[in-house]
Amino acid sequence: MAERSVPSTGEIWLVIQPWLVSVAVHALLAVSLVFLIQIGPAGVAGVEVVEPEEAPVVTLSAAPAPLDAPPVAMDLAQDLGLAPADGMALALVPGPVPGSVTAPGLSAGAVSSPTLDSAALLATVDPGAASFFGIAARSSRVAYVVDASGSSAADLPQILGELRNAVAGLDASQRFTVLIFSRGGVVEAPPDGLKPADPGTISSVRAWLRIDGGVVRPGGRSDPIPAFERALSLEVEEILFLSDGLSGSIGSDQILERVAAANRGRATIHTIHLRPDADEEGPDSIMARIAAAHGGTYRVVKPPPEPLF
Repeated sequence: MAERSVPSTGEIWLVIQPWLVSVAVHALLAVSLVFLIQIGPAGVAGVEVVEPEEAPVVTLSAAPAPLDAPPVAMDLAQDLGLAPADGMALALVPGPVPGSVTAPGLSAGAVSSPTLDSAALLATVDPGAASFFGIAARSSRVAYVVDASGSSAADLPQILGELRNAVAGLDASQRFTVLIFSRGGVVEAPPDGLKPADPGTISSVRAWLRIDGGVVRPGGRSDPIPAFERALSLEVEEILFLSDGLSGSIGSDQILERVAAANRGRATIHTIHLRPDADEEGPDSIMARIAAAHGGTYRVVKPPPEPLF
């Protein structure tokens, strides 16, 4: 009868080594999970606490809006020839709305909170206030300045839908205008000048802002200076400015200088940064610098994240 050989220490180690590595990895993952749970923010379940220095982020979403929300989704569905269920809604990442963007730690891209639906977005705005991508216009003299250059063409339906909702939410005591700039220059919602927010005017401007009307045609590069100069010549108190980044014939410093020169009445200027590249957003971006220089809010609008699976 042959003697049974006894495995050597090296052979035993080769057998058990993979098991030991697996146990160690799983133990490390378990410890990490416990650590993350312990340091997680307190408060409402599912809502991440966002540091004050981080810019709020609005997310473009393809989710349908609830039936009791304002008619953004319905307007967009009509614009695009889609059924109401295919309409687009807004989602807002929870976070503070800073008065400026001068905080050194500002990093819009760092926000990764779960999004809220459009009904939750409405709850963040004062009743009666007109919200444009989550920023409420509270002054009595308001101008919406919107970039319709070629790079924003894909998002123009939702932009115009948001504008229609913002106009519809204005108070009767407010006066307003809408200025849209592109390669063809600046076009203003008729009649020219600040308009009363009465039902007839609001209905007329909302009709003018329909994408199938052919009035707003995206194209070319974006130079905001003529639009700013027009808005500020009307002595507005508040400007809500949307752009995906300024690529006109002059540089960022010149844009800042010319806007400052035109804004002698010290109107508040809020900026809404549409789909910025990673290296274009944050406190050093031209959009953030405009808001910081004029006491406004800097907000970032991004597409929804790609699904993991």
